[in-house]
Amino acid sequence: GTRRASLQEFSRGPVLPLILDFLVLGCEACVAAARQLEDVAAAYVGRCIALIIFADGGAAAVRSFAEAHGLRHCTLAAATDAAASPALCGSRGAPFRALLAGGHVAKAGDVRLPADLEAVLGEPSAAAAEGGGGGAERGARRPPVTRVSAEYKELEKSDPLLRPNRRRWAMFPVQYPAVWEMYKKHEASFWTAEEIDLSSDAKDWERLTDAERHFIKHILAFFAASDGIVLENLAGQFSTEVQIPEARAFYGFQMAMENIHSETYSLLIEQYFREPAEKEMVFGAIQTMPPVQQKADWAVQWMNKENSFAERIVAFAAVEGILFSGSFCAIYWLKKRGLMPGLTFSNE
Repeated sequence: GTRRASLQEFSRGPVLPLILDFLVLGCEACVAAARQLEDVAAAYVGRCIALIIFADGGAAAVRSFAEAHGLRHCTLAAATDAAASPALCGSRGAPFRALLAGGHVAKAGDVRLPADLEAVLGEPSAAAAEGGGGGAERGARRPPVTRVSAEYKELEKSDPLLRPNRRRWAMFPVQYPAVWEMYKKHEASFWTAEEIDLSSDAKDWERLTDAERHFIKHILAFFAASDGIVLENLAGQFSTEVQIPEARAFYGFQMAMENIHSETYSLLIEQYFREPAEKEMVFGAIQTMPPVQQKADWAVQWMNKENSFAERIVAFAAVEGILFSGSFCAIYWLKKRGLMPGLTFSNE
């Protein structure tokens, strides 16, 4: 339904911070701003109010805009006095964003989400909570409850893969041919980001519907974030634990390829998203996109040495074989349609 309301009602009535976006219909930058605010509103449900005011179009047009772009967590409004609205927000252009708290304007114009919202809420940003570390962590977390006995964990230490090996620094002679063969197959699949031709992708991107672009945006956001998590787990956990040279060689090469994957997805995001606000939201997906955040949180909880090595191997097999596979299917869907060859090549 709809009702008439004033800005004072929104900004002074609730105790929650208010994020106000002043937008106009038919503006690509405004579409990007609305989508970013929707993602933030979904991530901070119950802790802020996200309000979008459109200066043009009326209530019916605003409802159509919300349906077309999947705006479900934002409050939307159509200004009754379009000429006065820009002045009311303190800006002559759109998109324009302001952050209000306690009936006062905390920040206007260059509002950075979610960092400025977290500052108003009195919460440390993700980067501060991590001491400037990677974006995957959420501060101290308890490892998952182990499903194996203490006896098994003790026996695991004698596994040939994990027990101390004085010959771990010498590659030859090969003791585990099957592992060595997997390493050589991985090595043969080497490619670089510079090999990918993105010249056709931009045109195909523009031909996608808004809903399709929104879908692919979340896929790329997941890839960009999760490759870093996989890389950190390999570097800080698995590669330091395994003791056989063949497995170490495989993990070493996998780390190199994860870096290339991360670079490639970052280049794709740079190519597809031109608006700085939307680009920042995609690169910061672990903080701004709840579906990506939930997947990342699940993976990060297994980056510990409290759980057995076997449990953690299975967990990251699930990350690669389940979480990633769903996203790969989405890319294959584009390939079947003959769209975006650069993106589809990067996933072959």
